[in-house]
Amino acid sequence: MSLGIAKFTQFQKAQRDTAEAKEWLAHIGARGRGNDTLQLSHAHCSMKLTIAGQYTEGGKNYWESPACLNSALLSVIIRKRDELLAEAVELLKSRETSALIDAKSEIDAINAAIEAAAA
Repeated sequence: MSLGIAKFTQFQKAQRDTAEAKEWLAHIGARGRGNDTLQLSHAHCSMKLTIAGQYTEGGKNYWESPACLNSALLSVIIRKRDELLAEAVELLKSRETSALIDAKSEIDAINAAIEAAAA
């Protein structure tokens, strides 16, 4: 029987992801040099959406969103940033919690192996 700690490693990555996101988000609204206040920049952000699927045999497999939609969606995201970013952090935290719960089965298996070896 081979035991590892892959699920705990996944938890640690999820934990780092949450911390990294929170650290990045802490800069929004912070004071920069001079009188600058750090904000999301529509001009420097980028995004696109992609629909995957084929309408017809031999047709395109991917359909990228038009620039006008990307720009409008980015404007909505920036306007609703507090709500959306808080929800994104909650999603990251939820993934972290799920990964830790999933790691319990590995820890239980490792503990069982230790107890069997000690018996």
